[in-house]
Amino acid sequence: MQANILAAGMGKRLGDLTKDNTKCMVKVNGVPLIDRLLTQLSRFSLVKVIIVIGYEGKKLRDYIGPVSYTHLTLPTTSRV
Repeated sequence: MQANILAAGMGKRLGDLTKDNTKCMVKVNGVPLIDRLLTQLSRFSLVKVIIVIGYEGKKLRDYIGPVSYTHLTLPTTSRV
C-alpha cells in the first residue's frame, strides 16, 4: 500500500508561520508537520509514501533526504 502527501501549496492562510518555510515544515510543539505525518504513516502497513511538492520543494526534499522512517520509501514529485 502507499499514501500520498500533498505538500505543494504556499500556505498563505498561515501568514507569518510560512514566511520562511512551507506549511508542512511548520512546527507544532517543536515538531514539523511532515515529521508528524510520516511518523504516523510509518505505523501502518505502507511501503511507499509519495510526497507531492511545489512551493519551496527543494527545502522539503533536502530536509526529508537524511531522515529515516523505518520501512518507508519516500519519493517526491513536483506538481504539474
